[in-house]
Amino acid sequence: MEPHWQEWTFTWDTNNVGRHTLRARATDAAGNVQPDVPQWNRLGYGNNAIEVIYVNRR
Repeated sequence: MEPHWQEWTFTWDTNNVGRHTLRARATDAAGNVQPDVPQWNRLGYGNNAIEVIYVNRR
């Protein structure tokens, strides 16, 4: 199986005001998980780290 992007959704209900951090981390069929930090490479190819987004709730 060739690696590829996987679309996903997550319903998150919160009444907590403030800045929140959401992280998405994939696991493959062999149990391999994405690293917290990508390995450095000269041109930035092969970024396979956890995706992080910040949400501000007012």
